[in-house]
Amino acid sequence: MCRISGYSRDELIGQNPRLFRSGRHDEGFYHRMWQEIKGPGSWRGEIWNRRKNGEIFPGLLTISTVEDGSGKRYGFVASTSDLSPLHQAQERTEYLARHDALTSLPNRDALQDLLQEAMAQADQSGEQVVVSYLDLDQFKLVNESLGYQAGDRTLQEVARRLRRGLEQDNSLVRWGGDHFVAVSVTQRGSADAEDKARRLLESVNLPLDVDGHRLFLTISAGLSLYPGDAQTPEELVQHADTAMHSAKQLGRNHYKMFYETMNQEVVERLALESELRTALEQKQFILHYQPQVELATGRVRGLEALVRWRHTQRGLLMPDQFISVAEDADLIAPLGVQVLEMACRQIRLWMERGLPVERVAVNLSAHQLWEDDLAETVTEIMEKHGCPPQRLELEVTESVIMSSVEKGREALAKLHRLGVEVSIDDFGTGYSSLYYLKKLPFSVLKIDKSFVDDLPGDADSVNIVASIATLAHGMGKQVVVEGVETLPQLESVASCGCEIVQGFYFSRPLPPEEIERILSCDRRPFANRLPGARWVGTKLKPLCKMKSLPFLFFPGVAR
Repeated sequence: MCRISGYSRDELIGQNPRLFRSGRHDEGFYHRMWQEIKGPGSWRGEIWNRRKNGEIFPGLLTISTVEDGSGKRYGFVASTSDLSPLHQAQERTEYLARHDALTSLPNRDALQDLLQEAMAQADQSGEQVVVSYLDLDQFKLVNESLGYQAGDRTLQEVARRLRRGLEQDNSLVRWGGDHFVAVSVTQRGSADAEDKARRLLESVNLPLDVDGHRLFLTISAGLSLYPGDAQTPEELVQHADTAMHSAKQLGRNHYKMFYETMNQEVVERLALESELRTALEQKQFILHYQPQVELATGRVRGLEALVRWRHTQRGLLMPDQFISVAEDADLIAPLGVQVLEMACRQIRLWMERGLPVERVAVNLSAHQLWEDDLAETVTEIMEKHGCPPQRLELEVTESVIMSSVEKGREALAKLHRLGVEVSIDDFGTGYSSLYYLKKLPFSVLKIDKSFVDDLPGDADSVNIVASIATLAHGMGKQVVVEGVETLPQLESVASCGCEIVQGFYFSRPLPPEEIERILSCDRRPFANRLPGARWVGTKLKPLCKMKSLPFLFFPGVAR
């Protein structure tokens, strides 16, 4: 008893048990206790006592009466044990049942109560509940490239950043994996919900160092409101999840509010995923090729292979109609292999026909880049179709590389050693780091279309394009400008020192047979489209007599 209570022997002898009274039990508790002792003759139960240092602790107390030889009761014996370790274990178990062990956030089991409390508060105050469903973009690549321990540390840091991005009275829940749910009550409805979403996106969208690797992370968010969008906690979360998937279709680092027709879009998306699996099995995909034109001569320096889906009912589908579905369904890697197969086969065919195709660029998805056997896969496909490495160019986006620079450098180095060209696409749209850029083995830098759209009128865009071109040339790299659609844009990028241009001004992406007509007709097929080229009346001087090439030489046409 001395060890349990903290009192010494001398301090306990002669004292009344009221010495341990905690104050947690009322008089009724003790009255019922004594009724049982005086009646049946014993009492057993849990009781809160107080130690000498003032700490309150749970104990298991047993009180029994002591009788003399004649059966007369003359005293009581009480024995107690400290239940603190047991209570602590129970509390820990209950805590873990409602909290995530990795991030210490409430888990999805606790979300039900949080939402019900928030909805009850909103009903009383006339406010609205905002549910934000948050998904870490391409987090799977972190696990695949750096390992699960680095992935866990990344999730812990993301949880801390999200908590900082929320107001104090808001709740954050880890739904599972790389998914989080934020709950808040607002008076301003959708306007406030969008403000909160922007703050959450900004809180995560900063460089993160994990195990010596610099990561650039983003999240996608879907928002739903109570009572406007749903009446139950389950529906609120479901609708926010639906909106999040809609946001992902816009690319990374976006948010969207839920609207009713999204449910039908989800059904259609699931159907498209099923059809996509069938399309992969039946090889319904084809490639179109867009010329990359050398401004000094008008000749085709290369072609970019762009995938199309020849859907059996919907006709020809563009990449923006199915690539995001392929990524979400983990089908992007097998699709990438099919694209690489078709491109290498086509390169060999053009070589046999003597066509001047210097190289064909093929886009690599993030999933492909992080595969350990990527170099082996590329080698096997090139050897299978007799495609020389120097005729193949593999494109990776800047944002994918910057998501894990060291791992990306290793992957690009393996490809570079094969002899294939490596290009960095969409340069300038992510966290461009000159320090990391100099460490990457690449030969081509592609300037994103977003910088070209405002040319030539926007001085900032002009300066950015010129700076990127100067930087690339200083490093001994080629520059390709994407998305040039008008003559003023072409003249502007030419004045910036860019030497290779790709875009609708010269040609839309074309099937292989139409590319063959162009290349077999003239070694410099686009010379008459260059700045300063001669015009014949209001029409271009014909390059050669050929069958009609729809939209080939007209700027501004629809894709």
